[in-house]
Amino acid sequence: MPQSSNRIPLVKVSIRYLRENADNVGVIRIGATVDPETRAYQYYRDGYRGEMYYAETTNMKRAENLLLAANDTRHNVHEVSNADDSPGYVYFIQGQRRRN
Repeated sequence: MPQSSNRIPLVKVSIRYLRENADNVGVIRIGATVDPETRAYQYYRDGYRGEMYYAETTNMKRAENLLLAANDTRHNVHEVSNADDSPGYVYFIQGQRRRN
């Protein structure tokens, strides 16, 4: 497991919190994953800084699509989720991306 100093800090929240705040200023990335800690480490290595807010969901695809519909962030490659419709986590990163 990656050390916490080498990843974006994780903040566990409710799915409701994510939905209500997905359009906030500074939300730069939205996604779904089965492993938030590893994903936070990957984003840190890609130059993202800030906090990663995440919530558990029973359907990653549906939950990610709801968040994507609420935010038009330029850091997302997909406009529609390509995640499985299985249980996992959805998240957004609030912060910035530094160039490597």
